[in-house]
Amino acid sequence: MFFSYDEEKFPIVIFKFDGHIQSNSDFDLFLKKWEDLYKYNKKFILVFDTLNMDFPHIKYCFKMTAFIKKLRKKDPQYLQKSYIITENNFVVSLLKLIFFIQPPVANVYLTNELYENVINKLTDGNSDNIPILDTFHPGNPVLPFL
Repeated sequence: MFFSYDEEKFPIVIFKFDGHIQSNSDFDLFLKKWEDLYKYNKKFILVFDTLNMDFPHIKYCFKMTAFIKKLRKKDPQYLQKSYIITENNFVVSLLKLIFFIQPPVANVYLTNELYENVINKLTDGNSDNIPILDTFHPGNPVLPFL
């Protein structure tokens, strides 16, 4: 599996990526774990550690945009914000494409801070001390039919 999933520190939920996506069903399992968080009916924060992730195929960008569109319809919206840890410009470019097509449902912050530091700062209520490289804000899709 290309990801591990940890909700031990809920409301902080951690997805760590390693290697590459093996199959569509592997990616679908990741999306299902994410969507299952809404069943708790509680606010949560996502942290995605992509530092050990291989380059994903572009088709997964389009699957992600469809998933974000689906999440947008959830009411109430429990996702408060997300942090994506990355040092890879290709991953950043794919994120920009995804969020251009389908803006996020909550603020997304890109950082190159070490995973442990992000978790510690979030747990201690010091999220203002996480260095942010870029931010993606919620909004309406550029092409509403997508």
